[in-house]
Amino acid sequence: MVRNLSELLEPCPTEEFFASNWGKKFRYIKGWPGKFADLLTWERLDEIVCRYEFDHPRVHLFKDHQVVPPDTYLKYVANRRDKKLFRAKLQGAALNEQLRQGASLVVDNVEEVSGQPLLELTADLQRIFHENIAVNAYGSFKTTNALNVHWDAHDVLIVQVAGQKHWSLYGETRPYPLEQDIAPNTEPTTEPIWEGMIEDGDVLYIPRGCWHYVVPAGPSIHLSMGIFNRTGLDLLDWVTRQLRSSQTFRMDLPRFASPEQKEAHVRQLGAELLEAWNSELIDRFFDYTDGMAESRPKLGLPWSVLEEVLPDSDEVRVRLASLRALNLKLSADGKTVSFFSQGKRWKLPSQTMPVLQALNEGERSTNELCVAADGKLGPEAVRKFIKQLVTQGLIVPAETPEESAAMHASR
Repeated sequence: MVRNLSELLEPCPTEEFFASNWGKKFRYIKGWPGKFADLLTWERLDEIVCRYEFDHPRVHLFKDHQVVPPDTYLKYVANRRDKKLFRAKLQGAALNEQLRQGASLVVDNVEEVSGQPLLELTADLQRIFHENIAVNAYGSFKTTNALNVHWDAHDVLIVQVAGQKHWSLYGETRPYPLEQDIAPNTEPTTEPIWEGMIEDGDVLYIPRGCWHYVVPAGPSIHLSMGIFNRTGLDLLDWVTRQLRSSQTFRMDLPRFASPEQKEAHVRQLGAELLEAWNSELIDRFFDYTDGMAESRPKLGLPWSVLEEVLPDSDEVRVRLASLRALNLKLSADGKTVSFFSQGKRWKLPSQTMPVLQALNEGERSTNELCVAADGKLGPEAVRKFIKQLVTQGLIVPAETPEESAAMHASR
């Protein structure tokens, strides 16, 4: 079973991958058949497409470098509660016919509906990369190419789940291209810098801007895990928004002022910008983006809306609602611990630090958090603290005793 980045990259050591490849050059990692078998099966892909009946473009088809018109396999029917609203209804026979003719099936953000294995892996990637991860599933059935040679505006981990596909990589023609750029990213005119068959269990890392071309070799499923890294432009945009607190930057520019007054105004703008643009800027930016990261939904019904909040059991497991670790900061006097999460500034007694540190490492049971408290909080105080954090939305149930029993019974 593959549940984290280390297991995903195996046998390539994670440290070596980050040192040699991340953001620099592609990496092909040979795996073994069945390595990713539980992430997404053909049966599960079939169930996802048929059960959820997603609208275009959440589910879409590609064939011969073109998007297949959705009205060839989707029908729109009126909502029974509001006839002015329509929902997409999949036409199974029509979809199968398109696939028989060589179309490839794509399901965007498949991690949201695929099940626990892929959801766990995606959560680990988000914790490590501190960025949004979007996983798209590509199902191909013939040897027809879906997309022309192209590049992505984000880094990609290709995970071959079943079958095989032939990949050709051409490298970059413009360093760090953007989707909305001021110059074109011209197509490559040279031969591929690498090409090969990606088989069941293999991984291919493709940095942003690397042109590539893919041809299926029969029935195949691969997962495209997009990692959306921040750039200097994102940093600049954030600094610009922070400068709204400055009266100087909010002022009208002195269009009718004298040259001397304009120069003085520019100097003042520059001084305030440089004050914000210091050596701690990147860390402050990352702290902010981590703190604003959206949580993965989990209600914990029915307990989350009852007075008890959680079942009265030491085996109840909880996790951080956010997929980012908390950046815990102890106050100078040692009395409080503060952090930024869920778009909110938190300040808690320092005795809670060991519990928060344990939650940073992953999901924990109530009993494990009582042990982690190391005597700084008694068991009853820990249980009360956990329920308060659930109520305030900082942590959510990861698995109740009932869910745990059902899950283990099904294995």
